[in-house]
This record gives sequence, structure tokens and C-alpha cells, in this order.
Amino acid sequence: MLRNTHQCLSTFIAVEPLSAFSRSHANRSFAWYLRTVLFALVLALVAPALHAKEAPLTKKQTAQIEAVIRAYLLSKPEIIREAIVALQKQDAEVAAATSKATLNAMRKDLLNAPLSPSQGNPKADVTIVEFFDFKCGYCKRVAPVLHEILKTDPNVRVVFKQLPVLGPDSIFAAQVALAVAKQGKYDAFHDALMSAEALDETTVFALVEKQGIDTAKLRQDMLSPDIKAELEANLAMSAPLGITGTPGFVIGDTIAPGAVDIESMRQMIKAARQKK
Repeated sequence: MLRNTHQCLSTFIAVEPLSAFSRSHANRSFAWYLRTVLFALVLALVAPALHAKEAPLTKKQTAQIEAVIRAYLLSKPEIIREAIVALQKQDAEVAAATSKATLNAMRKDLLNAPLSPSQGNPKADVTIVEFFDFKCGYCKRVAPVLHEILKTDPNVRVVFKQLPVLGPDSIFAAQVALAVAKQGKYDAFHDALMSAEALDETTVFALVEKQGIDTAKLRQDMLSPDIKAELEANLAMSAPLGITGTPGFVIGDTIAPGAVDIESMRQMIKAARQKK
């Protein structure tokens, strides 16, 4: 039995597809992979008996199998590392395929949702989609990076997806910002909110008045069904993309959760252009 174990286990790992459950969990721990490998080993050892419909294993047989497994792992510990590497590679391939399929399904809503504000060249060859929260400190740090990209690359467009996940003030600011966008004054107001130290109603409406925005119309628009639908759609899109916090970026086929420095962003833009 020990003589054929390596072949059985290698064959199992090479052909056994990930289950639907495991495919939904992209981030694996070492312990998870180790348990999976050990399970595969046990299955490889007992499968012939199960396939032959033999009687359930006796305590003595179980002890013998456990002894074989222990001896095998002690004699060939490298198989665990090989199996874990194979499983991790398989996970990565499944995650990449899933992400690409998800992006393709969402592409239209990501790039062209009518209520999502945008800056830059409307005919740009590369669009950066940012999921962000006005209250997010990391989003505030990334804002100058986006400004610099837009300033230095005339063939880039940025689409802003409001993702207010940091509490009531975040939701309020997002509603106001989208209502401001309906009046065609989003860009300056976006920058003002990004620079604001607080997002309470008094502070936000002081910025509204400073920007010369119709306050009465804004109060009506910010509670409109289409703005509510926009915020709900952004939230629904973010999770399948693996964006569970802010900021998060989609550039071409690349999904980048978290803050991105300017050089990394330029590399992603370059990669997106090369795929066109």
C-alpha cells in the first residue's frame, strides 16, 4: 500500500476539482491546505476499499491506515509542500477566472452607470474605477494620486463609485455628492469633501453653499430613488469584486483593493493599454 501512495495522492491532487464551497473562499490559510492534503491522502488510501464495497474498516484496519499515513509523511514530508503548492495554484487560477468573468458581467455598470460621476477624458482608452468613502483616510491619501494621473495622462478617465461603509456621515456625504452631480458641480465639491475634516450636516451644507449649489433642489434630489439605487448598486458590485473596504480600484482587468501608489497605478494603466 505504501508503495502506491505517492502515485495515488499525486493523481488525486492533479485531477480533483475544487468544490463549489472552496471556490468561494479565495484566501486560504496554511492550515486549510494542510487539512486538505491530509484528507486527500486518507482518501487515496481508503478509496480502493470503499470502491470495492468492502465492510466498514475495523479498529485494527483504521490503526494500520493511520500507521501507514504517519510512516509515509515521515518518509516523504516534501509531498505536503508539493500538494499545497498545487492547491494554491489551482485556487489562484479559479480566482483569476472568476474575477475576469465577474468584471466582464459588470463592465457596463462599472464604466457607464449614468449616476456615477467621472473626471478626465470621456473618450479615454483607460478608465479607472474607484470605490471610495469620503470619510476614508486612505481614500483621502489616494486623491492626490488620481489628480496627478489625470493631470499627466490625458487619455485616462476616472469613474467614482460612492461606497459609504463608514457610518451615517459617510452615507449622508455620498447622497449629497450625488445630488450635487445632478447640478453639474461635482468635481469641485468632491475635492472639498475629500479635504473636509468632518462630514456632519452643518459642515457639508456649508460647503454646499460655498460652491453656489441650489440647496433646496439638492435636499430633494439627495433622497431620490435613483440615488438610493446607485448606492445600493455600488455595494452589490463591490463584494463580488473582492472590494470589502475602501478604497478599491478596477483598472482594465485588474482589481486592486486598498490604496495604490502612483507608480503602481501607472503600471496598471500601462497593462490595461497593452491588452487593448
